[in-house]
Amino acid sequence: CNHFFVLLLSLRPVPHCFETMSTAPSNLDLVFLMDTTASMSPYLNSAKENVQSIVRQLVDSGKVAVRFGVVAYRDHPPEDHTYVTRVFPLTSSQPRMQAYVDGLSAQGGGDGPEALTAALAEVESLSFQEDAAKVVVLITDAPPHGAGELFDGFPGGDPMGRDPLVVARRLATAGVVLYSVGCEPVLSQYCNARGLLVALAQLTGGQAICLGSAGLLAEVILGGSLEEVALQGVARQVQDQLRALEEEHRQAGRDVTSPEVSEAITTSLYTALSDQGCEVPTLATDGRMTDPRASIFAAAATLREAVEEARKQFGDPEPQSPLSSYSTPGMSECPTAPATATHCTVTHSPVSVEQCSRLVMRSPSARVTTSAE
Repeated sequence: CNHFFVLLLSLRPVPHCFETMSTAPSNLDLVFLMDTTASMSPYLNSAKENVQSIVRQLVDSGKVAVRFGVVAYRDHPPEDHTYVTRVFPLTSSQPRMQAYVDGLSAQGGGDGPEALTAALAEVESLSFQEDAAKVVVLITDAPPHGAGELFDGFPGGDPMGRDPLVVARRLATAGVVLYSVGCEPVLSQYCNARGLLVALAQLTGGQAICLGSAGLLAEVILGGSLEEVALQGVARQVQDQLRALEEEHRQAGRDVTSPEVSEAITTSLYTALSDQGCEVPTLATDGRMTDPRASIFAAAATLREAVEEARKQFGDPEPQSPLSSYSTPGMSECPTAPATATHCTVTHSPVSVEQCSRLVMRSPSARVTTSAE
């Protein structure tokens, strides 16, 4: 154990601020994964109004070279006959970025759940840069099909047989980080939606944020992007040492992906980086999304297994308000809506244990194991 800690103390000095990590721009591939059904109109409008401002601030404040893409989705026929998904490839052209979102509108949707699984699968087809921070921002107020909800036109899940948990693990293996932005109060009317969105973020090393309006969407995207680019830089600094630490545990006959070993590596990494004064841009918000079902979905191999386990522990879903109200502005008056973010800012803060945990889970060994599960 002492040798294990000494290896971490041999880390090369980590810069205190993201701006000093490199004189060359860091690469960021940023993708909006957008539910474009009728109830999402305010969030789509916010994306249209802010996309160029977000890109400019990323370039100016973080020396970031940005490429931007969109995967828009609605639902499968017969629930929706417009489109299931629309894919806009990654581009560095700001006019093209604006044209992507300007060409979208919010309408339709059919039943409650939407074609989220199909959209996640489309993310795999995008041409990400190998050295880029790969950030996908999922913006939705509904779960995918097959999540154990009432009024689901496809209760067996995605019509093509794809599974969102399986796809999320493949994305994690490819280094893609998912930020789940849950739009309330509609999302919490589904029994499993919040837990699933939190799990999708956890499986990819991302974060889940709960918004009650579109007003803070731009801040979430900007803050999350800056944080992920910074963590990508830290990961490059420590990758060799993390491999050495993992090898130490293997030689001792320990499973490097077990919770106990991961926690030990996280603690030592945090101690070493803290001793070096490592600071990174951090998304500071009071809107972190949590849910008691999240651990069930994160641990399950498939969505079906997760739904069955959630039903055992929490019971069957109960009918909420009429389905027709899912797409009406009046839903914002729902008195049972959970607490949502009131602020989202970017602060330069000492690296946290939670950030170190996300770095450890993105290590090559963790990715390989995640892919094999």
